[in-house]
Amino acid sequence: MSGRLIQEVHFVNAMPTGAAMDDLYEGGFSTDIVNMSNFDRATWVIARGVGATGTATITIDSCDTVVPGTATAIPFVYAVASSGDTFGAVTSATAAGYTTAAGAGSTVIVEVNASELSGTNKFARLTVTEGTDSPVSGSVVCIMSQPRSIAGTDTTTAIV
Repeated sequence: MSGRLIQEVHFVNAMPTGAAMDDLYEGGFSTDIVNMSNFDRATWVIARGVGATGTATITIDSCDTVVPGTATAIPFVYAVASSGDTFGAVTSATAAGYTTAAGAGSTVIVEVNASELSGTNKFARLTVTEGTDSPVSGSVVCIMSQPRSIAGTDTTTAIV
């Protein structure tokens, strides 16, 4: 490996096309589905900007195909920084998900390992279900890491 993060992981703009970044949770959404065939870990970073009262429930779906035919919510781990870069403890969430706290300027990191996907599934996505309807600006990126081969980070795309 090169010693440079950008050559050791695969960054994915996980926001679905047309998603409203000025009201991130509006109506809920699922991120683009990522293919975990070449990676052992997927980490979604949800960065919240302006918006002090909006909330959402975050879940991770294990998907059987890129469509998906079946999407099954699975347990995952997460950590939250209410502001800045001081994160709380890594916490386990059940398949029911994690409900965000209201507050501007926070970051939520959500992570799942490929071995935690359902059955023989190879695909995953993050799903956001709006709770308190109040605009929150923000974005979501996914970082694919622990490639199963050196070529894993050189793949053209992990989005399917």
